[in-house]
Amino acid sequence: NDRRNNFNVFYKIPYLRQSKWGVSFSAMRWASVEPLFFDTQSVFYDYENLSLGLSGFYEFKRTSNLEFGLNTFLENYLKNERHEGEHTPGPSSVQQPKLLAKLIHHYQKIDYYYYTLSGFDNTASLQTVYNLQYGTWFHIFLNDIRYFKRVQEKGNFASRLRFGIATNNESPFAPFVLDSYINIRGSGNRVERGTAALVLNLEYRHQIFDLSRFAGQAVLFMDTGSWRSPGGKFSDAIRIKRIRNFVGIGLRFIYKRAFNTILRIDYGIETQNFDCRGFVLGFGQYF
Repeated sequence: NDRRNNFNVFYKIPYLRQSKWGVSFSAMRWASVEPLFFDTQSVFYDYENLSLGLSGFYEFKRTSNLEFGLNTFLENYLKNERHEGEHTPGPSSVQQPKLLAKLIHHYQKIDYYYYTLSGFDNTASLQTVYNLQYGTWFHIFLNDIRYFKRVQEKGNFASRLRFGIATNNESPFAPFVLDSYINIRGSGNRVERGTAALVLNLEYRHQIFDLSRFAGQAVLFMDTGSWRSPGGKFSDAIRIKRIRNFVGIGLRFIYKRAFNTILRIDYGIETQNFDCRGFVLGFGQYF
């Protein structure tokens, strides 16, 4: 990612001795180049997150389960080499050891018709982070609800509503980002950060071919969202100039032997500014 190496090792036992309890272990290195937004300019940092995690699960029923866990992780920020010789705001490097506790509820009631879906699911997560270096707390709540409806045999309507809110610190390290790969297709790579976010994604997927092993879909989409600036007010997020709206088209190439094996290509353009546009490539459906 951003020419930096990453890995993620994950092992899960969903049912311990045929009970409703489960457990998982994880180890991860996430490295990227992150823009942080200061008053005078954006500054790029080489970011690294080294994490170890342990989670437990309890299944209430097939459609509903609860996840709870602890993570210990170390975040490293080093000012990117592109700023060498420049005078830029922000520290040259930051290293922060942290502890994270999480509680996540999953509810799913989706029927699968090969690669078309019908129904809805909801994921609500609450995280609290303790900074061992400064002795401070940080809290995050995020809720994702998705709804799918089949349209005759070849069409599929899909929607996602995402709401997130976090401790409103006036800091360049805000948790919610405006990003083509996460919420607004065509907007760019980590364009903006905020301490609250409200995003609506709408898609219509239509089958354009169906062969013995492969299938394809054409997609029309609209992505709309708004963010609260770090240290700002909720009223800032509903101002017209803060709302970003993109529309676009896309293609899905599906390997039918494994329906989650999907190559995704989208092209989005902002309705208020046609100069802001771009392609987004990925695997799997966008949501």
